[in-house]
Amino acid sequence: MDPFQPVYSPGDAGAPEVTPSRQIWFSDGNIILEAANTSFRVYSQLVAAKSTVLADILAFPQYTLHEIPVVRLLDAAEDLKALLRAILDSNFFMPPPSPTHLSTVLAILQLASKYDITYLFQRALLHLDTLYPTDLNNFLAISPTSHITFPEPPISGHLEVLKAAMDVDAPWLLPAVHYSIACAPLRQIIVLGTPWAALPELTRNLILMAHSWRLDRCHKVHAFALRNEPRSASAKCTDQLGCARAVAHCARTLMGLIARDQPVDPLRFWDEVGLARYEGVRCTGCRAGMREESAQAREDVWAGLPRTFECATWPELREMKEATMARAD
Repeated sequence: MDPFQPVYSPGDAGAPEVTPSRQIWFSDGNIILEAANTSFRVYSQLVAAKSTVLADILAFPQYTLHEIPVVRLLDAAEDLKALLRAILDSNFFMPPPSPTHLSTVLAILQLASKYDITYLFQRALLHLDTLYPTDLNNFLAISPTSHITFPEPPISGHLEVLKAAMDVDAPWLLPAVHYSIACAPLRQIIVLGTPWAALPELTRNLILMAHSWRLDRCHKVHAFALRNEPRSASAKCTDQLGCARAVAHCARTLMGLIARDQPVDPLRFWDEVGLARYEGVRCTGCRAGMREESAQAREDVWAGLPRTFECATWPELREMKEATMARAD
């Protein structure tokens, strides 16, 4: 007989069968935790040592199975499995840049907050901070290939992070999360089902309004490239036809992206390669000061993110993050 087949039904006779977890079932464990239709046999001392909240819960089991106390928890089975693996296996949920999955990060983030397991809560926040920092330079330095595996489409992951950050009161993540959502095509967001529906109505309205904001920010970030004359009044355009063609081509490209509701990321649009290529099609007079103007526009957009998305100021958000990350068990 397979020991991991459903073996018992808690409570009434018609209750769903509970299946022991294949990954977290210690034959000499002294307590069983149930979540949904899955059970985990663990060592109560190890779990209780990590969380005083769980220690209090484990002290009052609902019933016994073969003389082993059983405690029912109202968590999703996969979420509880991630938390227990992080507690019992020190190699499972390592700090970044150790590879992990977004679902694991969010499960541990929310349950570590719920059960007051500070070190795991902070570790989950560190993982998210690599993608949603409070500093522009760190944001621009994010690698296209993250150590965190996202679901498909990635926008659903951003929405899940937004909901989780709100639930656990981590407001410093919100501006960068909102920005990441605003860069996605609107049609892609509103058809996502559960991740979209899970957000409060006010938050959904804010996301919808942010797409108008995105168009305005695009104009500001691309202003240097759409100017058909030198930035400095003392400089002169030495190739009016060539510069006019370059501006027109840039404008058509941007309008095409916007008209087709394509992903548009104003902060990352003009990378080093793109800037160098564009400088190459503008005359010496027109390209003078372009890089400085582009950098300043990005700074201005970043500085305005918190107010745009109805958050505290960047200094206040950074202070909140530092206080949370400094908290000890």
